Amino acid sequence: RARLARLAAFGPSTHPMQPGPEWGNTSLPYPTNAWWINLAVSDPYTTPGSMPSAPLPYAVRNANGRGLEVSYGPTRRSVTEKFQGDYFASDLVIGAGSGFHTHAMAAHDDLTAAVTFSAGGAGSAGNFVARLARGAPWVVTEWKGGSPVITSDHSIVSVDVLDDG
Repeated sequence: RARLARLAAFGPSTHPMQPGPEWGNTSLPYPTNAWWINLAVSDPYTTPGSMPSAPLPYAVRNANGRGLEVSYGPTRRSVTEKFQGDYFASDLVIGAGSGFHTHAMAAHDDLTAAVTFSAGGAGSAGNFVARLARGAPWVVTEWKGGSPVITSDHSIVSVDVLDDG
């Protein structure tokens, strides 16, 4: 009882890093330790969503206003006696010519996350939703307005386009 009384002496406080618009449609309580969480959190020193999230086998992040950046880290895996890690490099960027000004979580569950990237300003390029699935070996995007621009330092052999129209 004495310990409980000591703990109760502390009043409520507000964390300095409050949830921003990147949380999108996510309702309280906010999930913690989800594989996609780095797409929603930011701190005063980084661009929101710029830390990699790992749906595996690849990792993704906000490409600083250019769209969705995808990295296949196992090709750059570093293993030593005391460390194992995958270096994030921009293997593929899915975006639009005018860039994207915001991104936000549209939906999520334990295995999937949908992230909406939106362009803004005059002549808006529209938006796209990146549908990420844990363990899936592909990246799926759905576009509303605008045209995708896919860039890579590697050769792109093919792109599958499914048109609902």
